[in-house]
Amino acid sequence: AHRSRDKSQKQLLRLRQKRKIDELVNSSFANATGDAHAESSSDVTVGAAGLPANDGNGTDLVDTSDGNTEPSRPANGRGVMNVDEDEDEIGSQDLSDTETEGRDDVVAAQPDEMSWCRNCCRKQIVDDESSPYNMSFCSVERSNIRKLPSKLKMVKHSAVGEPYLLCDQCYNFLVFGRYDWKYIWPSWFWNLISGRDATTGIPFHGGRAHGLYGGPDIWKFIPETLRPYWLWTLSSGSEPDLHPYRKNNSIDRAEYDECTLTSPPSVFRDSTNEINSYHDNVRSDGLVGLLRAYDPGRLSHKNFLKQYWNPETRQPKYNLPEEISQDVCRYVMEKPEEDISYHQDVEDYVRSLRPTNLPTVRCPWGCGEFPHRARPCNPTLLIQIQLRKVQLNIIPKTLAEIHQYETSRLDYIRQQGEGEDMILGNRNWLCLPTVCLTANEGFCIMTCRFHSTNSERKRVHVHPPRSHGLPLSSVNCDKLAPVAMIPRTCRSIRGGKYNVTSLMQTGHASFSGVDFCNVQTEGRFDWTPSVMSDRSEALSLAGRPDIFALAQLKAQEGNITQGMLSYWTDRAKTEISQEKMDQLRRGSTYVPVRQAVILQKFSSQFSKIETEVKTRDFTGGPTTERVINVA
Repeated sequence: AHRSRDKSQKQLLRLRQKRKIDELVNSSFANATGDAHAESSSDVTVGAAGLPANDGNGTDLVDTSDGNTEPSRPANGRGVMNVDEDEDEIGSQDLSDTETEGRDDVVAAQPDEMSWCRNCCRKQIVDDESSPYNMSFCSVERSNIRKLPSKLKMVKHSAVGEPYLLCDQCYNFLVFGRYDWKYIWPSWFWNLISGRDATTGIPFHGGRAHGLYGGPDIWKFIPETLRPYWLWTLSSGSEPDLHPYRKNNSIDRAEYDECTLTSPPSVFRDSTNEINSYHDNVRSDGLVGLLRAYDPGRLSHKNFLKQYWNPETRQPKYNLPEEISQDVCRYVMEKPEEDISYHQDVEDYVRSLRPTNLPTVRCPWGCGEFPHRARPCNPTLLIQIQLRKVQLNIIPKTLAEIHQYETSRLDYIRQQGEGEDMILGNRNWLCLPTVCLTANEGFCIMTCRFHSTNSERKRVHVHPPRSHGLPLSSVNCDKLAPVAMIPRTCRSIRGGKYNVTSLMQTGHASFSGVDFCNVQTEGRFDWTPSVMSDRSEALSLAGRPDIFALAQLKAQEGNITQGMLSYWTDRAKTEISQEKMDQLRRGSTYVPVRQAVILQKFSSQFSKIETEVKTRDFTGGPTTERVINVA
């Protein structure tokens, strides 16, 4: 019943739009909004500096949302989402005619009147309808706008006035009241750029004077593929008039003066085109598609460029890589079949491609995942955890799940100087926070398949400190430790003519698993030294004073040589500084040594866990059982 009612209502709105679309095209939108702005601001009580009068506590004495004289209420103490009905500062928008000052990076600053949404302020950036970044617009009567208690709403419900031009996402959000993320993500990102904290009234991007965040701190959370949507709003000559919305939305151009399409670099890597191309290649074109997805170097340049070529229009598609110009693509694709289709630009690009079978997606919980196996996740709470100094405008239903995201790593977004994770030490194979735009989910952060549900996220996770240098571990266990795990394998696997052999002392198998190692207090230092083992021991000496004291004791007893201890100590002092140690520990759930000793010292019998331990001597005697308390 709800679906049929929504369908009939949508058809009725479409009929009204057809009658009004001609009027909207022929009328001058700028003049209409200018008149509306003059009418809405005529009855506003103005105080000092041209601002609305207030009572000295930051509370406006006059509500300017509808031009009435009814006192407006301050933001509630809970913040996040103001539940007052239609309390947003609402009015019409217009575009300034002044010239752009000091922003050479804005190519087409002022969009066409028919190419930007009046709610999320996105402008059309792609003409190809097959692109996921393409926008569809529709004209909506003001009387059809719902009175939603949301800070993400910027248009007004009224019985008269020119229709609003809205994108499909804002249309479903404002007309049908759908709060799904796939409908509100444009409005939320626009609110992140121009909105303000509901509890303090300070803009998210204007808090440097208060020790909060500035424009670059907010702009880096906007992926570079989405920045063309809103870059025009930051220029001084074409930004939308936000004066009617000054209570909830505003832009300080001085704060965003350093922000461009590429600066500061975004913390997210958009893999939308990469994931879509992978699925399209695997599902179609047979063997050619598989080679294009996994080994494009074995294909001819024409077969490789088919994924970027539209045979109907005989033009390159929207996702043509920047390294390959349209002329080169057209030259290769229009060559006769009998000719060899080769171009050096295409060859260089194919060689620079990153393999698709690499886990280049960094999960917020510290995992690595393949792009085509990653799962979408609502980014609002993860961004809120990274921006802890402000309270973002998140819908209450989503905010209630924030405890499930508190278990993510704090170093999911790396700070300046911390460095990124590299696969096998290759700087071209970076494992980065990844986002993707889909029609069913909206613009989402990608997580691994093992943290894609709420039941898996809400569990308490143990996050170890990041590894120093390459994220590779030694094949041997850490020997320089109070307790060491010694494998029972006496010699490594040897290959024979028809088989492989290995020697093992003993092994225990039960319903708990298979046991092939011993837990001992003395580690074995007779193994062949390796770079990975030496780095691990040096890291232990740099971060653990108790391990350093243990190493000195072992050197005195003759278990390790004095030269080996000096070598590890020199590496710990020269390669690992205290600042580096703090960076590696950020985001981990480790317990400092002093706190661990205090917990052990003052623990009671009720805080311990009784564990049954079975022991047997090496003479083959009977097994003895005893119960010990584990803290």
